[in-house]
Amino acid sequence: MLSAAQDLAARRPVWDALASMFLDSEASSSRAWRSQVLAVSPYSALDLEEILITEVYPICWSKLNAAVDERLAFAPGALEAMILRREASPEIVARLVELARQAVPRSREWQATKAAIASLRCAAA
Repeated sequence: MLSAAQDLAARRPVWDALASMFLDSEASSSRAWRSQVLAVSPYSALDLEEILITEVYPICWSKLNAAVDERLAFAPGALEAMILRREASPEIVARLVELARQAVPRSREWQATKAAIASLRCAAA
């Protein structure tokens, strides 16, 4: 898989879709849209999970415990800028990635999203 900086055109919609799991008060409400975006991406399910863990989770994790009115979407380009700048805090990002490696695979919403992606991809094949 190419680095994020080398693959921006393919990453942008994936980042937005994965970030919706953190921004919606009820993440399942955006699952159909999120799954559709991820299903047409060039990434495998394992690649998508790695992007979620290493790129999106370290930026969006704080939204999980935010009040509903604070779960606002990022301004256009802001999520991308934060993801591409995450190397500025390597120690913090490393801790968050470790936390994500434990939390993401157990997430019911991520499991449901992966199942929906697989279903959409099978239907399209």
